[in-house]
This record gives sequence, C-alpha cells and structure tokens, in this order.
Amino acid sequence: MLKRRLSPAGFIEPCIPILAAKPPAGPHWAYEIKHDGYRLIVRRDGERARLFTRRGYDWTERFPAIAAATLKLRASTFTLDGEAVVVGPDGRQFLMRGIDKVRAEWAIVCTVHNLLKLAHRRTLSAAWPLAAAAG
Repeated sequence: MLKRRLSPAGFIEPCIPILAAKPPAGPHWAYEIKHDGYRLIVRRDGERARLFTRRGYDWTERFPAIAAATLKLRASTFTLDGEAVVVGPDGRQFLMRGIDKVRAEWAIVCTVHNLLKLAHRRTLSAAWPLAAAAG
C-alpha cells in the first residue's frame, strides 16, 4: 500500500469534472473530455519534475516517460492539471486498470486540462466560473 505523503508546498488540487446527464447550455461553460486515466498534478521546478495524484501521492516513479517529457518543455517552472492515459498505436484509449500489463505498442501519455501556475504565478482564478456565470 502506498504511504500518503505530505502535500508539497503550494500543492493545488485538480479540478474534478462533474458527471451530468447532458452538458449545460450557454457561452460561459467549459467542457472537458472524460478520459479513463489517473488525474495528475504535474510540477516542474527547474530540472526536477514531479507527478502527484489528486490526493497528493507522488507518482513520479510510476510514470517516468511523463516526467521526462515534462523536462523537455521550454518553461522551467510550472504546474499543470492533467491526466495520465493509455493509448494504442491508433490513438484509441484503453482502461488504466492494470497499468502493469500495458503492451509494448501502447503508450502512457499525459493530456493537459489546465495550466495552473507558470513561473510561480497562478494562471487560473477560482472565481472565473462565478464571474462568467454572473455574465
């Protein structure tokens, strides 16, 4: 069993989508595709990349390819809200259950939903949905 680690300084919990029978109408709504993966907070600080679950577990070692790809991005300090998903060679997604059984031709990639911080500055305001709804 994984040990819960203390959330790192500045940890931002990811936005979790809400299931609905149909999407709301109107220009002030944002939509997110439902992936069947693991929600991740991806942090880069200089030459160090870390991946955290939505509950604060450090899963950097579980997804080394995502951590390595994070270090190839041009920005050196940022926090992303994303999701690790398994895709086949044709681009179709597969269930993340049993990720230890991922076939060689499949890839684990990170889809990014939001840029939460860039160079230690928050890029999203928690009030934006409320301001948009007030229109």
